[in-house]
Amino acid sequence: MSLSFKTWTGTLSGPVVAKTVTGPALTGHQVFVKTTHSGVCGTGVHCHHEEIGMGHEGAGVITQVGPEVTNHKVGDRVAWGWRYGQTGFDQGSFSTGGVWDFRFVYRIPDEMKSEDAAPLLCGGWTVWNDLIGYDLKPTDHVGIVGIGGLGHFAIQFANKMECEVTAFSATESKKADSLTLGAHHFVNTNLPVGERLKVARQLDKLLVCTNVHIPWELFTPILIPSDMASKLSVPHMPFFMKSINNVYSTNGQHDAYDKLLVFMALHNIKPVSEKFPLTGEGIEDALDKLEKGTMRYRRVLLAKA
Repeated sequence: MSLSFKTWTGTLSGPVVAKTVTGPALTGHQVFVKTTHSGVCGTGVHCHHEEIGMGHEGAGVITQVGPEVTNHKVGDRVAWGWRYGQTGFDQGSFSTGGVWDFRFVYRIPDEMKSEDAAPLLCGGWTVWNDLIGYDLKPTDHVGIVGIGGLGHFAIQFANKMECEVTAFSATESKKADSLTLGAHHFVNTNLPVGERLKVARQLDKLLVCTNVHIPWELFTPILIPSDMASKLSVPHMPFFMKSINNVYSTNGQHDAYDKLLVFMALHNIKPVSEKFPLTGEGIEDALDKLEKGTMRYRRVLLAKA
């Protein structure tokens, strides 16, 4: 059976455009997934004016399977992220459907809504990979810098891992959200010159969830030497001078995705998200709000029923 679906791509200038993708019947490990939901990651802003398929936080329902598919079946609800194998199509999760390698789509637990699963496969996984990969202990004091699309996940994860959690933000209005999500303490980093951060006790781990440079000189005194500072930005000399171990969230174990979904369902963790229709106009609205920094905290596109 041949395939036909619609996907939205970026353009060199102007809004996203919809194009129809057609292809032959499924082969090997391929599955066809009807897209029901898509998260909108920050990279969408960067891809907005590139002529490529957009979106890599998808959720949907399998409607066809290839001859070598073994552990998925028609009707399964699945989610996928930016790792989805070689498919031969220019596609993304901003689509009505897509062809994916079954080894890179993950079954959504029955207790979890698809709209909650989609943003996990990039935004949620980015911080999850760090928290499970570097000897985190229930007694650790974990600092979360940046309370946004990544940080609001990190607070919930660390809390359910039974850590003491301190949220750091220069935005005082995020204090209430941070405490509601599970932070034990909130520290405003917008301090007068020369003033130091005050915490209940030194941090065992620091997870930096912002893509802007932060005042590292405020954080090195409150980190236990030789412990972890995980961040997405370039390392800075103060960390090396303090013998602080720097790690970066890039890639992880394949089964980390399955474990993340199970953990979220078990602890009833949900993203805080705003909803938009999975249409060209809805995509533009979500990207515009994301670029302006007015989103709290994730963006989810919903396909028409």
